[in-house]
This record gives sequence, structure tokens and C-alpha cells, in this order.
Amino acid sequence: MTMKSSLTLAVLFLAVLVVGGCASTDSNSGSNAGRQVQEYTVTVGQTVRVTLVSNRTTGFEWALSSAASRGLNHISITESGYADTSTEKDVMGAPGRQWWIVRGVSVGTARLHLDYRRSWETDTAPAEQAVVTINVTK
Repeated sequence: MTMKSSLTLAVLFLAVLVVGGCASTDSNSGSNAGRQVQEYTVTVGQTVRVTLVSNRTTGFEWALSSAASRGLNHISITESGYADTSTEKDVMGAPGRQWWIVRGVSVGTARLHLDYRRSWETDTAPAEQAVVTINVTK
């Protein structure tokens, strides 16, 4: 690879990072005082897939804050996982998406508070926070 093509590739990579950092990740997402905010409505028995951008190569992952969350009896999390978003294998530092399948169990509202942190950094504030509201109707 020539020096010129290496420089062009580096500039393109930086441009993608800058533009990607400004883009919204989900039409149901918003921002509320530095927090990611998502809201969904499901009927009892219906499921919804909740996703948040994550980068497990850095050690960070989203974790439910049970103490801050409310209405957890109205939902159940039936599955969870992580999906790489890079089309190339083993790309270091490439973000992915952490996801949960949430089922409505009873009528009411569940408000999930999630913290983006490294599990071993217990005395550190979360790098990011998210609030996911699930409204369960009949």
C-alpha cells in the first residue's frame, strides 16, 4: 500500500468516526441529560428487541441497574446477546450492538435503567447511561 493510499484510508476512517458519532442510532432513541432514551409499547405477550451500541473489545458492557429500575414485574427479558456490526472478522475496536428481547407480561410500565461500564470498575461512574421505557398494554 502506498503512502498516499494509506493517508487517504486514514482520513476516510476518521471521517466515518466523526460522522458516526453525530448520528442517531435508533428512531426510538433520544437524549435526556446525557442519557440515551428509548420508549416502546407492546401488548401482553408481545416482544420487542431493544438494542444499544456497545464495544465489548474495550471491556464495556450495558448492565441493568435493578435498584434504579421500576416496574420490572410487567416484563420479562427472554433473550440477550451481542452482535458485531463490522462486516470484517476480528476488527479491533469495532463497535457492535448489545440486545435484549423483552416480553410484556402484565399491563403497566417498566422503566429500565442501564449503565455502560466495565464490570471490574466498581468505584467509577458509568461511562454512559440509558433509560428504556416499555409500556405494556392489553
